[in-house]
Amino acid sequence: MGYSIAHDCEGRYYWNKRTVEGLKEAINHFKQSIGIDPSDAEAYSGLADTYALAGDWEYGILPPAEAFPLAKAFRRCPRTTANPSYCAT
Repeated sequence: MGYSIAHDCEGRYYWNKRTVEGLKEAINHFKQSIGIDPSDAEAYSGLADTYALAGDWEYGILPPAEAFPLAKAFRRCPRTTANPSYCAT
């Protein structure tokens, strides 16, 4: 549990940088957190927020048609963790 929280904090740290590199690093940390604790709602929320920014024209990490559906899916994941395959990327 402790390592999961550490990855959540690191993910938010990089998300708040609002740079291409920061968003990529945030995605990495949130995914690591979910790997440690698949019921970690903070990590799913962080991924949703990060993918929402990743599809923004300013960052251009992913095309909006790819990023926004991921953001929407991860936004729902904390409520659907009974079916983790729904949340898989």
